[in-house]
Amino acid sequence: MCEEEKTLEPFRAQASTATGLVLGSPSLDQAYHAVAAELLHCAKKLDETLSDLTGEYILLMHSSELGLKAYLAKNGFGQNALYGHNLVDLLSKAKQHGLTLKYTNADQTITWLNEWHNDRAKIRYDFSSTRVLPMCRQLFPLIEEIIWASSDVSRP
Repeated sequence: MCEEEKTLEPFRAQASTATGLVLGSPSLDQAYHAVAAELLHCAKKLDETLSDLTGEYILLMHSSELGLKAYLAKNGFGQNALYGHNLVDLLSKAKQHGLTLKYTNADQTITWLNEWHNDRAKIRYDFSSTRVLPMCRQLFPLIEEIIWASSDVSRP
């Protein structure tokens, strides 16, 4: 063990071992689904007191990405085929493989989010532009619908 690792050892003893994945050996779609649902849950908690701030949008956009990847993984796509962050491309592939969304203007909303999520990850790094996006709580039903599409469990 190198000196740096010895220095970090006391801190690592206090670390969380949570992975965000389902227990056992999850399939790729289950892993993506679990983390997408976790991120959405965290965004909803933020919305209770700190709505429509950058952190909540980052969680929601990443949740939608992982939800779409969960759907594609469930439909036979491997991890290498799911590389990238382009929500429009992921939605297009998912729709080609049977995804249907009832959310009004789902395609336009995903395109809008993609402008901030995929294009140089502006939501995370561009703080000089005026950000115009739907209110986060308006996005919850769309992202829930995407996440539930990859689930083997019936939606409540």
